[in-house]
Amino acid sequence: MLFILKGSDYKQIRKQADTIVDNLKKRKTNSIYTRITAQTEDENLESILNTNNLFCKKKIVFFDNVFENTKIKTAIQNNIKEIIETENFFLLLEYDLPQSFFKNKEIAKNLNKIKIKEINKKEIIPTNFFHLSDLLSKQNKNALWVGFSRETKKENNTESISKIFSWQLKTILLVHDCANAKEAKIKDFVFKKSKEGSKKISKETALEMLFSLQKENFNYVKKIPKNLQIENWILKKVV
Repeated sequence: MLFILKGSDYKQIRKQADTIVDNLKKRKTNSIYTRITAQTEDENLESILNTNNLFCKKKIVFFDNVFENTKIKTAIQNNIKEIIETENFFLLLEYDLPQSFFKNKEIAKNLNKIKIKEINKKEIIPTNFFHLSDLLSKQNKNALWVGFSRETKKENNTESISKIFSWQLKTILLVHDCANAKEAKIKDFVFKKSKEGSKKISKETALEMLFSLQKENFNYVKKIPKNLQIENWILKKVV
């Protein structure tokens, strides 16, 4: 039997592998457990992979991220049919398992007999929307448009994001006329970020962007949803 764990969430995959191995050890108390890593000497590998000896104890073999070792990878591929069909348990953990592995003739033919679990990292998306104000300051139109579209599809965040944009533009206007954070009466890190933004957005441009954003905010054309109005503003006003 072959069980494959793969994906980008290293912590969760490792946790899952430990759980599987622990459970197998408790259930199959007479089995021999072997862990193979990329650094394992390959002298005994063939005997470990040999699944045909009826007089041996059953095996639990954990291939722990071994594919960087070409000899072990080749040995697994050469014995893949026996690994799949045996009553022994083989666990293969690879963080980045190439698709070419699944094109192997025996794997493709017996894919329904292989258990595969993929665990990938979940994308963590900030919820305070200040990441979007940073993109506005940097004048990164494409990333800002994509980020705004994503946030407003999930729920009605348009109003909050629009207020953040207004705040950012007002802060950029403020730092154009102030020498430091104390004079501007804002925190140092806010002043520093807005100062960087002022290098890309002139005072005149910031005023025009703020005016046009407020105009969009007070545009009561009901046929056009507000999120689409702000999207249009991003595409027109952000360089």
